[in-house]
Amino acid sequence: MLDVERDSGFVAIEVPGKLRIVSRSEASTVSHEVAEPASKPVAVRVAYSPESGKLTTSVDGEEILVHVIGTLVTAPAEIIVTGRLR
Repeated sequence: MLDVERDSGFVAIEVPGKLRIVSRSEASTVSHEVAEPASKPVAVRVAYSPESGKLTTSVDGEEILVHVIGTLVTAPAEIIVTGRLR
C-alpha cells in the first residue's frame, strides 16, 4: 500500500464529501480535491509524457493535476489499480 507521506506515487483518498487526488515524487507533492462522485462511475486518466516529464491527471475529461516529475521509472508489480474506495 502506498504511504502518501513517504512513497512516490499516485493515489486517490476519500475525505468528507470529496476525493483528494495526490501525486508524489521524490522532489514534490501536488494534490487536487474534487467533489465526491457519490454512486456514479468516474473516469480517471493518468498520462505521462516522457518528453516533458509531466504526469497529467484528468477526471471525467477535465485536467485537474499536472505534476512535473522528471523521468518515470516503474515496474508492472508496482502498479495497483483498484475499484471503489469504500
